[in-house]
Amino acid sequence: MSLILDGTNGETLPSWTTATRPASPVAGQQGFNTTIGAMESYNGSAWQQFTNGPAFSAYQSSAQTGLTANTYTKVQFQTKEFDTASCFDATTNYRFTPTVAGYYQVTAQVGFNTAMNYGVVSIYKNGSNFKATSAQQTYALSVICNSLIYLNGSTDYIEIYVYPSATLSVVANSQSTFFQASLVRAA
Repeated sequence: MSLILDGTNGETLPSWTTATRPASPVAGQQGFNTTIGAMESYNGSAWQQFTNGPAFSAYQSSAQTGLTANTYTKVQFQTKEFDTASCFDATTNYRFTPTVAGYYQVTAQVGFNTAMNYGVVSIYKNGSNFKATSAQQTYALSVICNSLIYLNGSTDYIEIYVYPSATLSVVANSQSTFFQASLVRAA
């Protein structure tokens, strides 16, 4: 395994398979793993893949009506703007299940079509309320929730729920009601 520098063609890093990784790696050692088709680096205790991790943006394109007052309801984001790793389900579960373990920046905004006293937007992780933001207004509003969340890359998933103070509908367009997430750092 050697590093090859060529002024014309760039550099070629060492390569290996998962089975033939260096036996005694040192922290910072890097190479191309042909088994996974990606660069990886040893952090002192484990190999970590360099990745262009999952990222998506989706919005609600069909009105979701009749949300019940003081009840949590899952928001249905039916239209993807992009989904780099096909990790967002926009047809049945309306959830993001990334395939790379790491820390994800998650943002969701929900626009409401009717005046109400308050509204809550919650990020649910694995079916439970995990992070929430609320707004108190006496007119129609949008509520946004942001959080940095660890997801294990296999079974963890996130969904968006709302808790309005009045029976109403969610505004259906890409500017008012959207859900996005992106890998910030692999685990």
